[in-house]
Amino acid sequence: MLEAYRLFREKTDIRVMLLIVGKNGWKTEAFYSKLENHLFRKDILPTGFVAQKELIEVYSHSLALIYPSIYEGFGLPILEALPCGTQVICSNNSNLPEVGGDVALYFDTENEADLSLQMSKVFQNHNNGFDVTKSYLKQANKFSWNKYVMAFKEALIDG
Repeated sequence: MLEAYRLFREKTDIRVMLLIVGKNGWKTEAFYSKLENHLFRKDILPTGFVAQKELIEVYSHSLALIYPSIYEGFGLPILEALPCGTQVICSNNSNLPEVGGDVALYFDTENEADLSLQMSKVFQNHNNGFDVTKSYLKQANKFSWNKYVMAFKEALIDG
Protein backbone atom coordinates (compact mmCIF):
# COMPACT_ATOMS: atom_id res chain seq x y z
CA MET A 1 0.00 0.00 0.00
CA LEU A 2 2.87 2.39 0.76
CA GLU A 3 4.31 2.00 -2.72
CA ALA A 4 0.87 2.41 -4.32
CA TYR A 5 0.32 5.57 -2.29
CA ARG A 6 3.67 6.95 -3.50
CA LEU A 7 2.70 6.25 -7.12
CA PHE A 8 -0.71 7.84 -6.59
CA ARG A 9 0.69 10.97 -4.94
CA GLU A 10 3.26 11.46 -7.67
CA LYS A 11 0.37 11.69 -10.18
CA THR A 12 -1.59 14.36 -8.29
CA ASP A 13 -0.60 17.74 -6.96
CA ILE A 14 -3.35 17.74 -4.33
CA ARG A 15 -2.51 16.55 -0.82
CA VAL A 16 -4.43 13.38 0.03
CA MET A 17 -3.76 11.90 3.48
CA LEU A 18 -3.40 8.18 4.13
CA LEU A 19 -4.64 6.88 7.49
CA ILE A 20 -3.39 3.47 8.59
CA VAL A 21 -6.12 2.34 11.00
CA GLY A 22 -5.80 -0.54 13.43
CA LYS A 23 -3.52 -1.87 16.07
CA ASN A 24 -0.17 -3.34 15.12
CA GLY A 25 -0.14 -6.99 14.23
CA TRP A 26 2.74 -9.35 13.93
CA LYS A 27 5.42 -8.89 11.27
CA THR A 28 5.02 -5.08 11.09
CA GLU A 29 8.71 -4.18 11.41
CA ALA A 30 9.31 -4.05 7.64
CA PHE A 31 6.19 -1.91 7.15
CA TYR A 32 7.26 0.68 9.73
CA SER A 33 10.78 0.74 8.36
CA LYS A 34 9.41 1.59 4.90
CA LEU A 35 7.00 4.09 6.42
CA GLU A 36 9.76 6.06 8.14
CA ASN A 37 11.59 6.53 4.81
CA HIS A 38 8.49 7.16 2.70
CA LEU A 39 8.58 10.12 0.33
CA PHE A 40 5.18 11.33 1.64
CA ARG A 41 5.68 10.31 5.29
CA LYS A 42 4.27 13.59 6.63
CA ASP A 43 0.92 12.72 4.98
CA ILE A 44 0.65 9.17 6.37
CA LEU A 45 -0.89 8.80 9.81
CA PRO A 46 -0.89 5.48 11.67
CA THR A 47 -3.78 5.84 14.13
CA GLY A 48 -3.45 2.62 16.09
CA PHE A 49 -6.63 1.08 17.47
CA VAL A 50 -9.81 3.08 16.76
CA ALA A 51 -13.01 2.44 18.74
CA GLN A 52 -16.21 1.64 16.82
CA LYS A 53 -17.79 5.08 17.36
CA GLU A 54 -14.70 6.87 16.05
CA LEU A 55 -14.29 4.32 13.26
CA ILE A 56 -17.67 5.35 11.84
CA GLU A 57 -16.40 8.94 11.75
CA VAL A 58 -13.20 7.84 10.02
CA TYR A 59 -15.14 5.90 7.37
CA SER A 60 -17.63 8.73 6.86
CA HIS A 61 -14.92 11.31 6.24
CA SER A 62 -12.71 9.15 4.03
CA LEU A 63 -12.59 9.02 0.26
CA ALA A 64 -12.10 5.27 0.44
CA LEU A 65 -11.33 2.25 2.55
CA ILE A 66 -8.31 0.50 1.11
CA TYR A 67 -8.29 -3.12 2.21
CA PRO A 68 -5.13 -4.81 0.89
CA SER A 69 -5.74 -8.21 2.45
CA ILE A 70 -3.62 -11.14 1.31
CA TYR A 71 -6.04 -13.65 2.82
CA GLU A 72 -9.32 -12.70 4.40
CA GLY A 73 -11.74 -14.69 6.51
CA PHE A 74 -14.74 -12.45 5.87
CA GLY A 75 -14.13 -8.76 5.14
CA LEU A 76 -16.04 -7.06 7.93
CA PRO A 77 -14.36 -3.65 7.39
CA ILE A 78 -15.92 -3.58 3.92
CA LEU A 79 -19.39 -4.00 5.42
CA GLU A 80 -18.59 -1.32 7.99
CA ALA A 81 -17.43 1.19 5.37
CA LEU A 82 -20.19 0.80 2.77
CA PRO A 83 -23.12 2.06 4.91
CA CYS A 84 -20.99 5.14 5.71
CA GLY A 85 -20.97 5.97 1.99
CA THR A 86 -17.30 5.11 1.71
CA GLN A 87 -15.91 3.71 -1.53
CA VAL A 88 -14.09 0.40 -1.02
CA ILE A 89 -10.88 -0.60 -2.75
CA CYS A 90 -9.91 -4.15 -1.86
CA SER A 91 -7.85 -7.10 -2.93
CA ASN A 92 -9.31 -9.36 -5.57
CA ASN A 93 -8.88 -12.55 -3.55
CA SER A 94 -10.53 -14.92 -1.09
CA ASN A 95 -14.11 -13.86 -0.38
CA LEU A 96 -13.65 -10.10 -0.82
CA PRO A 97 -15.28 -9.96 -4.29
CA GLU A 98 -18.38 -11.56 -2.79
CA VAL A 99 -18.53 -9.05 0.06
CA GLY A 100 -17.69 -5.99 -2.08
CA GLY A 101 -19.87 -7.10 -4.98
CA ASP A 102 -20.21 -4.71 -7.91
CA VAL A 103 -19.66 -1.58 -5.81
CA ALA A 104 -16.07 -2.19 -4.68
CA LEU A 105 -13.01 -1.56 -6.81
CA TYR A 106 -10.52 -4.44 -6.93
CA PHE A 107 -6.79 -4.78 -7.40
CA ASP A 108 -4.22 -7.54 -7.60
CA THR A 109 -2.67 -7.70 -4.12
CA GLU A 110 0.84 -8.03 -5.52
CA ASN A 111 0.51 -5.12 -7.97
CA GLU A 112 1.16 -1.64 -6.55
CA ALA A 113 0.43 0.05 -9.88
CA ASP A 114 -2.98 -1.63 -9.97
CA LEU A 115 -3.83 -0.30 -6.49
CA SER A 116 -2.54 3.15 -7.42
CA LEU A 117 -4.84 3.15 -10.46
CA GLN A 118 -7.86 2.34 -8.27
CA MET A 119 -6.87 5.12 -5.86
CA SER A 120 -6.77 7.52 -8.81
CA LYS A 121 -10.23 6.39 -9.94
CA VAL A 122 -11.71 7.10 -6.51
CA PHE A 123 -10.04 10.50 -6.34
CA GLN A 124 -11.27 11.38 -9.85
CA ASN A 125 -14.82 10.21 -9.11
CA HIS A 126 -14.88 12.18 -5.87
CA ASN A 127 -13.78 15.36 -7.65
CA ASN A 128 -16.50 14.84 -10.27
CA GLY A 129 -19.27 14.51 -7.67
CA PHE A 130 -19.74 10.79 -8.36
CA ASP A 131 -21.97 9.26 -5.63
CA VAL A 132 -23.31 5.73 -5.47
CA THR A 133 -24.19 5.64 -1.77
CA LYS A 134 -27.52 3.85 -2.37
CA SER A 135 -25.78 1.00 -4.16
CA TYR A 136 -23.27 0.78 -1.27
CA LEU A 137 -26.15 0.35 1.19
CA LYS A 138 -27.82 -2.23 -1.02
CA GLN A 139 -24.60 -4.28 -1.15
CA ALA A 140 -24.01 -4.03 2.61
CA ASN A 141 -27.60 -5.11 3.31
CA LYS A 142 -26.96 -8.43 1.58
CA PHE A 143 -25.07 -9.46 4.72
CA SER A 144 -26.18 -9.62 8.35
CA TRP A 145 -25.72 -11.81 11.39
CA ASN A 146 -29.40 -12.78 11.22
CA LYS A 147 -29.07 -13.97 7.61
CA TYR A 148 -25.93 -15.90 8.54
CA VAL A 149 -27.60 -17.60 11.53
CA MET A 150 -30.67 -18.55 9.48
CA ALA A 151 -28.51 -20.03 6.70
CA PHE A 152 -26.47 -21.92 9.32
CA LYS A 153 -29.65 -23.33 10.92
CA GLU A 154 -30.97 -24.41 7.51
CA ALA A 155 -27.67 -26.15 6.76
CA LEU A 156 -27.87 -28.01 10.07
CA ILE A 157 -31.44 -29.11 9.42
CA ASP A 158 -30.71 -30.16 5.82
CA GLY A 159 -27.30 -31.59 6.65
